[in-house]
Amino acid sequence: MSTQTMLPLLYTAAALCAGTYIVFGRPRWTNKSSPSGEPVVTEEPQSYEHPFITLLVAWSMTLDAFKEWLRFTCMENADVAQATNGKAKDIWNNMLDPLFTSLAAEDGDDPPVIFMHEAGDKMEPDGVAVEWLNNLTLQLADVWSAIAYIMSVSASFDDRERTKDWYLELLMVFSILLRKIALSSSNTLEVPSVVHILWTDRRELILQPFPQNTLLTSRPQSPSPVKAVPGHALGSMPPTSILWDKLKEYRKAELESALKAADLQNNTNTFDKFTSLPAHESSNLGQCAETVPYLCVMGGGLKPGTKLYGLSFKPEWIGRAMENFEASNVDASALLLYLHPRGFMKACPSCCSVLLAMNVQYSQYKRRPNGKTLLQHLNGVNEPCGTEL
Repeated sequence: MSTQTMLPLLYTAAALCAGTYIVFGRPRWTNKSSPSGEPVVTEEPQSYEHPFITLLVAWSMTLDAFKEWLRFTCMENADVAQATNGKAKDIWNNMLDPLFTSLAAEDGDDPPVIFMHEAGDKMEPDGVAVEWLNNLTLQLADVWSAIAYIMSVSASFDDRERTKDWYLELLMVFSILLRKIALSSSNTLEVPSVVHILWTDRRELILQPFPQNTLLTSRPQSPSPVKAVPGHALGSMPPTSILWDKLKEYRKAELESALKAADLQNNTNTFDKFTSLPAHESSNLGQCAETVPYLCVMGGGLKPGTKLYGLSFKPEWIGRAMENFEASNVDASALLLYLHPRGFMKACPSCCSVLLAMNVQYSQYKRRPNGKTLLQHLNGVNEPCGTEL
């Protein structure tokens, strides 16, 4: 296996032990079972202070351990608090804590997963409004998006070099942890069918960053120096709920508004171009895993010619991997090489149409079963590539 393919993004246990970071070991199964019937891993991280949960840590993490990581990150992580302007605490108190409290109650009630309220003759989001990348008013209205946002912000403080596989690992970890939450809900929550990550290879936050973003510049009061890093955003298909259709319609309207706003800012005809494309399917807008990441970069007016990268993944392959890998001897590189080519999902025609209309250069990161990596461009051409950016 080549050095490129060995996934240099993964930590070694020795490196983790050097600081106050999550420390992982080999997953150890017990005879206990979760509600889904799968064995439970007993080994948990020794600290919750590291901003990036690695693949092996996620693989062996219990739901309680992930809950504590989220709680610490939202409520006690000073970097995340500053980067979110204090909104991380609101996300925990108003969205994530109620979710985990409901899951622990096991009273048969559906956990709160989508937050919307009636506003006249329409429904409006009732979660938390945040700033991320280009979007100053991103509405987090479901728990999957709330977790995606917190993990995206926290991972931005990871000090490792960004590679394509760094983003891939983050997406796999996101998939694993959402799956753990869903499987703990006694069938009231479904594992999301698709998750997504979007990123740029530029060494500053993309496009037109808002001035107070701590990820762009270090301010004197910052708890620790923060260097400029490429922007990224995670997303998921919304969780199942009676409000699912309402949330989809709201996000569809947000995407269309973002296209129109880009036209005003860039003096383009993006919206008209989008609606005239053969692959455009208006009924699909708002439901895809790409929706929130798209809104993150489109909020300030996406510039034509911008280079974006991403990939979508089907978390169902996490369960298949658990059936195929011996839990007591998991190799992170082999696991990622198994998951990426099998779980990769090409963006739907409507999602591609949005970026085609905006005239951006979008490439989806793929991997063949033999480990060779590719970038699939919007025109369908597969370009061989390495894992570096």
